[in-house]
Amino acid sequence: MNRFSIKDIEILTGIKPHTIRIWEQRYGILQPQRTATNIRYYSDNDLKLMLNVSLLNKMGYKISKITCLSADEIENKVRSMAESACDADINLGVLLNCLVSLDEEAFEDLLNKNLNCIGLEMTMNNIIFPFLQRIGMLWLGGSIAPAFEHFFTNLVRQKLIAAIDKQERKIGPDSKNFLLFLPPNEPHELGLLYAHYLIRSRGHRSIYMGLNLPVHHILCANEMYKPDYVLTALTTCVKIKAVEEFVQHISKAFSQSKILISGTQALNRCFQVPHNARLVTDFDDFIFLLENKIS
Repeated sequence: MNRFSIKDIEILTGIKPHTIRIWEQRYGILQPQRTATNIRYYSDNDLKLMLNVSLLNKMGYKISKITCLSADEIENKVRSMAESACDADINLGVLLNCLVSLDEEAFEDLLNKNLNCIGLEMTMNNIIFPFLQRIGMLWLGGSIAPAFEHFFTNLVRQKLIAAIDKQERKIGPDSKNFLLFLPPNEPHELGLLYAHYLIRSRGHRSIYMGLNLPVHHILCANEMYKPDYVLTALTTCVKIKAVEEFVQHISKAFSQSKILISGTQALNRCFQVPHNARLVTDFDDFIFLLENKIS
């Protein structure tokens, strides 16, 4: 069982700790357990309840009315609301609830509904990546097991691959060649898969070589494919010297290409960026580059 602090509940629901304590005292909405040192903590069921309460409250339901409902009645109202709503906050909350419950069927239904309602790009930008940011904070704090994150990312990965497979190839005379890969010990590939989709959707060629690839293993692709751009990401914690050495290495190995580097480990470090390299701050920046700067 996961243990959540009151700060974790705030991160996931948006409800301030002061408000949570008032609701506990006034309505008895939660009965947190306490550690041997008298620090309160919350269970999976507590989190599920507060996620649902938060969603109903955001939709205009008064807390005094919500607390008159049973947990099942609250969940049914939220599920019914999610079936017809394309609001990002609502769907984000319901996804979090599905994660805590490991409810794959509900997860799939909600993802499919959003893909049909607002499309892949808005689903990724407004729901999936904010969701990953929230659960990533919990994972780093030790409040949630890595298995929960893997459960989610595997489902999203399937959706991305399916969307890429369905893409129509519209290659124009000005199309550029992109080569994508992840270096060793870098397992987070959702971002690169999404970039693969975005590149193709903008009429460029893209080859995704995969993950766990040393630079020297893809040099043959440089000779055969002659990429105009090489894209990679660094999100796993490494030393600053290792980041800079990697960027210098890839810059020299692909000296005739423009190197695009994303990921927190590259963006949050201060180092000398080679003349043929560029940091990509986020997907808005990447989309802008694809639509305005690629020539």
